[in-house]
Amino acid sequence: QEDDEIVLQITYTFFRCLQHQQTRDVLLNHTQVVSYFVDLLYDKNEEIRKMADQTLDVVMEFDPEWARQIRLRKFQIYNAEWLQAVEREEQGLDAEEVMARRAGG
Repeated sequence: QEDDEIVLQITYTFFRCLQHQQTRDVLLNHTQVVSYFVDLLYDKNEEIRKMADQTLDVVMEFDPEWARQIRLRKFQIYNAEWLQAVEREEQGLDAEEVMARRAGG
């Protein structure tokens, strides 16, 4: 619980730093902070996930290159269950096609 609070406070600090041009430029161009926030979208703590999501929204607002990558990752995270179902369905259809071809051939 204490570790979660520390992570939340650090995330909030970066959230605030990203709202100022000079610190934002350094953080976005000379650190891996965006990757860390993407990783935090998977955190078990809901408050940390929310803060990471809000922080990435700030990044997207100011950096179009990061925005494309972040949008894709958010889509994958928020639609993971649906994407897995589609993948299973596609694999199932492929298996059915193979079996149908074997039976017919």
